Amino acid sequence: MTLSRNLFIYFGIQQTTYSKSEVIVAVKGHAIVQNMDADTQNPFVGFYVFPHGGITLDPQGSDYSNEPAWQESSQEKCVELHNAMRQAAEALVQSQPDLIIFSTPHGFRLADNVQLLYNTKVAGDAGERWSNFTASFDIDPVLPAVLYEALKSTGRPVQSLTMGKGSETLPITWGEVIPWYFILEAASKAGFPVPSAVYIGPSKNVSIDNLRNIGRDITKTVLHREEFANRKIAVVISGDLSHYHSNDPSSPYPYSPFAEVFDKYVVNWAKMDRNAETENSSAYEILEKAGSLSGRAGTCGYTGLVMLHGMMEELVLREWNFTSHFYTYQTPTYYGMTVASWLPEVK
Repeated sequence: MTLSRNLFIYFGIQQTTYSKSEVIVAVKGHAIVQNMDADTQNPFVGFYVFPHGGITLDPQGSDYSNEPAWQESSQEKCVELHNAMRQAAEALVQSQPDLIIFSTPHGFRLADNVQLLYNTKVAGDAGERWSNFTASFDIDPVLPAVLYEALKSTGRPVQSLTMGKGSETLPITWGEVIPWYFILEAASKAGFPVPSAVYIGPSKNVSIDNLRNIGRDITKTVLHREEFANRKIAVVISGDLSHYHSNDPSSPYPYSPFAEVFDKYVVNWAKMDRNAETENSSAYEILEKAGSLSGRAGTCGYTGLVMLHGMMEELVLREWNFTSHFYTYQTPTYYGMTVASWLPEVK
């Protein structure tokens, strides 16, 4: 199917005529009419999924044989993940963003709300045997508040978080440090200034629909608020997949047959380009199939993936398409990890 400015996708609804400034897309059996801004430019230079397992940091130079559920093929899988994370970080830096919208499930978070961090500096290490791997980055002093106010005005379950005066450097751990370690390494290698960030902490108690809509509203805010004008933005989601893959007695989590199935749905979604032709299938894989198992799969990264899906969904409704770059998926121990990105198609 080829998109046009006057697009109708039939999905069991009565056909209606829409103006050239509107597009109708069927998602989950409902018609969504979206105004399109012909003069608005797409500021998003890429969407990235990074795992945050410490075993990806130095798999060739370290002995991880005592890692829970370590197996004969674990090192080889970790090397592949390490190389994929380097490649993804290099691609991110090559796109020259000046802002990274960053999400992690293991950092600053609230029980029942998605949080936006207002403190302007964070720094820390990956912890335990990986404490020599460090990262620090600045948080934009203005944009988190702009985003929070916009999301709050729509009734979304969001909250801001500030410690002290807001200028204090807050500690971060593996959920932030590991993706940023690779990004900082790539930036240093390229001589590229490190972008500032908007830091988002999703909550597992926020519904799939709310997470998806928060993602869509993030995109709308970026497109329509002048504070985001002329920015080049990369989105980075830190997260791992199911933690229930291994029945090894050293695994900290029990084996579940849902683990492999859940991860397969996420991988299917990650391999899909994002455009009008794939949008229903993409939503079905990540929202319906993976969503039906997320509570039984022991996944930490699903919340961020749903927000990411919503961010891109809003852009696809505006006829901006994205090509999937799937790097790898591995289960070196008891949990699944994937590296993937979506880059904008050139019109």
